[in-house]
Amino acid sequence: IGYAGALSSRLNSHGEIMKFFTIDMLKKAKNCIVFLDEPESGLSLRNQYKFIKEVQKAVKRQCQIFIATHSLPIIQSQAEVYSMEHKKWMTSDNFIKTQKEE
Repeated sequence: IGYAGALSSRLNSHGEIMKFFTIDMLKKAKNCIVFLDEPESGLSLRNQYKFIKEVQKAVKRQCQIFIATHSLPIIQSQAEVYSMEHKKWMTSDNFIKTQKEE
């Protein structure tokens, strides 16, 4: 059916489609597990902050959300992150601190 639906992929930009897949999808998520790989790739900074709010709301609706990201705002919004480089869970503050030191 195409990327986000055939009609959608012809009428919307990549960023608008990514917004649909991330922000709008999370608004409907309830009691689920969600895996997202670099959801910020097509989102403006403003939409990244909207995404963060929807992640927080979805968590309150019993969703577990796993995000692979390079986005500093998304990392900062999380209590804990898993560092692939350090192979351990860290608070987001400690993770950011280690990145600045390197």
